[in-house]
Amino acid sequence: MSYESSHDLSYVLGVVFGDGYLYCHGTHYTIGLDTTDCDFARRFRDAISRVLRKKIYLCYDRSRERYRVFAWSRHLYCFLKHDLDYFKAYIEIFPHDFIRGFADSEGCVYFGKRKDRPNSYKKWIQMTNSDLQLLTYVGTLLSKFKIYSKIREHKTRNRNWKRLWNLVIERNLDIRRFKVLIGFSIKRKNEKLKKILEVITN
Repeated sequence: MSYESSHDLSYVLGVVFGDGYLYCHGTHYTIGLDTTDCDFARRFRDAISRVLRKKIYLCYDRSRERYRVFAWSRHLYCFLKHDLDYFKAYIEIFPHDFIRGFADSEGCVYFGKRKDRPNSYKKWIQMTNSDLQLLTYVGTLLSKFKIYSKIREHKTRNRNWKRLWNLVIERNLDIRRFKVLIGFSIKRKNEKLKKILEVITN
C-alpha cells in the first residue's frame, strides 16, 4: 500500500527521520513519538491521524514525564520502513513540512550574550543527527528556500558512540527566513526565534 503526497505525510516523515520511531512486536506495528513538548505531540498526532484517516490518541506518561503518541498500522509501518531515497519524491512536493517535522524533532535554538562582547549575542538554529547524508539532504531542502546552512561535526558522540553532526543556521538573514518560511510547531522554540529577531531587527 502506498500513500499520496501531502503536507501531513511530509511532516510525519520529518518526525520519523528524527525523534519518531517504528516498532514491531508480533502482529503489532507501531509508529510512535515520545516528547516533553505537548504541542509537538499534538502536531504529530493530528498529522498522522489525517494520514491514516482515523483518530489517534495522545497520552501523558507521568513516570517518564513525557507525552506519547502511538499509531498502530501495518501498512503505514511497512511504508515508513523505506530509505530516504524512496521518500524524496514525496518530500520534495512539500519540503517545508518535512523540514519542520525534522526540526521539531532534532532542532534547537541557541540565543545568549557573548562573554567576550557583552553587547553582542551568539545565536543560531541547530539540528543534530548521526546521519550525515540525511543532514546534507535537509541542507539541500533549506537551500530551496534560500536558507544557507553549514554542517559541522558535533563535539560529543551519542550513547552508542556514533559520530554526530550539526546542521547550523547562523546568519541573521537565514534565521529570519527560517522563522518566516519554516518555523517550529513547538512554542518555546518559536519564542526563542522571536527574541533573536527582536535583537537583529533593532
